[in-house]
Amino acid sequence: MKKDNLRIQKEHYNKFAKIKKIRDFYEPSKICRKAIVKKAIEKVKLKNKVNILEIGCGIAASALYLDGYYKKYIGIDISREMIEIGREINSKNKKVKLLVGDAFNLRIKKGFPDIIFFDGVLHHISDITRLLKRLKLVSHKNTVFIAREPHNGNFIFQLLRKMRMLVDKSYSSNQTFFSKTEIENIFKDAGFKKINFEYQDYLTPIIAQVPMKPEFIFLIIAKCLIKFEKFLEKFLPNYFKKLTWNFSINAKF
Repeated sequence: MKKDNLRIQKEHYNKFAKIKKIRDFYEPSKICRKAIVKKAIEKVKLKNKVNILEIGCGIAASALYLDGYYKKYIGIDISREMIEIGREINSKNKKVKLLVGDAFNLRIKKGFPDIIFFDGVLHHISDITRLLKRLKLVSHKNTVFIAREPHNGNFIFQLLRKMRMLVDKSYSSNQTFFSKTEIENIFKDAGFKKINFEYQDYLTPIIAQVPMKPEFIFLIIAKCLIKFEKFLEKFLPNYFKKLTWNFSINAKF
């Protein structure tokens, strides 16, 4: 990541770290975000607990959502404010280690991660191929790279995102949304051979992203949407998949 872009990103996420904490712990938003993150991880069908490295972990809410899936979790983010909040909310979990830093210059033990996880991060990165190649240097031959990303296949959702960029200053304007072909080609260019792609999340991202009130009503709605979404993802025909907000991709080299 170029120095100017990195500086701008740091300033943005430092500024809105406390807002992100409020959103991620507002109960209706929290349970939707947890369902979305777990869904992306569960695509891999883990048999045992694993070591997870999360890139761009923010306040490391994923360490809470995924507790029980990992032996050790390391999160890295460029925002010191985000990491400080993450250390606070995960202070009782000794399996969690959080680092302030740039993933392009990551210093962890080679072979540590069984999973390298990106939760809505890649569309903020200017050179994803170079990042993936850099991270391969700290992985082992069976490491799975998992990314959950918004996609550009739904025109209405793309319009809503652009509108949000105009009115919500905590929502970064430095974003690029990918198609299925574009993200698969990025992973192929980075040398990955085994790539699995799935669309996900028809309904829950709205509540996950925007805290809606009154809380007790939207908590009930959120729980219903999570259950109904499981039904939609299982039974809707493939040609409806682009109506989702996100995709998940997992890849091995």
